Amino acid sequence: MNKVAVLVKIRETILSTISDLSIEKLNEIPQGFNNNIVWNFGNVLVSQQGVLYRRTGLDVTIEEKYFQLYKAGTKPEQKISADEFKTLQDLFKEQTKFMVEDFKAEKFKDYNAWQHKTTGIEIDTVDTAIQFLTFHESLHLGYIMALKKAVS
Repeated sequence: MNKVAVLVKIRETILSTISDLSIEKLNEIPQGFNNNIVWNFGNVLVSQQGVLYRRTGLDVTIEEKYFQLYKAGTKPEQKISADEFKTLQDLFKEQTKFMVEDFKAEKFKDYNAWQHKTTGIEIDTVDTAIQFLTFHESLHLGYIMALKKAVS
């Protein structure tokens, strides 16, 4: 299984983990937490776009407003509707499909190196970017699982 296939599996697991939750549960911030499942899901969405597309000079496939809502350092400011969350899920599925196609087409080959602020990880190629995203999205899957347990 290639690196992108592992990332796709994590994304499929995120979707299946949240599939049975109501919009109320997705928006809920349980005691002891500073965010919710919606925010974690949105952060995965925008991080993939920043780490892969922006760092290679490619156009992102989501609107800028999502970066402002879900980038690192933000927190949930308001609840979103079921329709809004459905839009996020559709973007997430579409984004995953495009990522696989673009990786196969070698669109990420001109990668601009950078260092992740929190971890200090040097991300200098598309391969290390995919490894980083696998790490990042796995962390958020863990947070989503903990949040799901706390709201259920």
